[in-house]
Amino acid sequence: MVYRTPLGIMAGVHILMHEALMYINGDFFRYPPPFINLLILFVFVFAANLGNSKLPVPQGFVLSISEVVLFCIISMGLFLNNVIIEYLGVMLLVPLSLILTYSVREAMLMLENVRLKQEAITDGLTQLYVYKYFELRLKNEFAR
Repeated sequence: MVYRTPLGIMAGVHILMHEALMYINGDFFRYPPPFINLLILFVFVFAANLGNSKLPVPQGFVLSISEVVLFCIISMGLFLNNVIIEYLGVMLLVPLSLILTYSVREAMLMLENVRLKQEAITDGLTQLYVYKYFELRLKNEFAR
């Protein structure tokens, strides 16, 4: 098959091979240095962690979705200017940081509850059980 191009009539195979060669050599798109990709990744994940550490779960979820949408808009703008940035890291790490942050917060809350329960049933000075806990245990044993 033959195609008309600005350079004249060319075979389709020649056009496809030239396009493939442009992709392989990176002549068509520009790629920023790796530290720029790392910086972008750091900024988005840091903002997600900072926001998720202070916000309740629904608001943190909205924040993470907003960051992913903002990143998509930025990367699409750069793509239209023939600049390709690493997008997979941000698309995966922002939601993963949401899950990890809230999991850690929940685990810390459980540990704090266990510690507070222990403080509530023992005397701070002697580390013996308080009388109220003794009464509760006694009631449970009589009921059993």
